[in-house]
Amino acid sequence: MQVIWQMAACLFVFGFATSSMLLAFSLAKELSPHYVTGFIIGFINMMVMAIGIMFQHAISMLLDNLAGSHELTVQNFHSALILLPLCQLMAFFLLQSTSETYCK
Repeated sequence: MQVIWQMAACLFVFGFATSSMLLAFSLAKELSPHYVTGFIIGFINMMVMAIGIMFQHAISMLLDNLAGSHELTVQNFHSALILLPLCQLMAFFLLQSTSETYCK
């Protein structure tokens, strides 16, 4: 029973973290002219995939640099994966600089 609650908590956090992409779609749709909306949404999809690829490579390079003898520890993973909440915090502060358009 405890495993189910742990899985549910992990899935909730995953959903919360990935729902920010929906904000990017709605923000881009509201702020871009109507004739480029398809291009903007396609560009956002491309950037989500590209940033995922870049982050996998950046985190693996950081792990390699942190583990000098190639023995990875939990502390190495904690240090390398701190990039993810830092980027989410940066996105939160950037979101504060946007203004509501009220679907104009």
